Amino acid sequence: KKHVLIIGAGGVAQVVAHKCAQNNDVLGDIHIASRP
Repeated sequence: KKHVLIIGAGGVAQVVAHKCAQNNDVLGDIHIASRP
């Protein structure tokens, strides 16, 4: 499985993270990196 790293989690990245979570049978871990 491929792991996912999402950098700069703004509004668009939330959608990307949601889509990745829906396809978690294909993808592995999801990591989100954002500034506080």
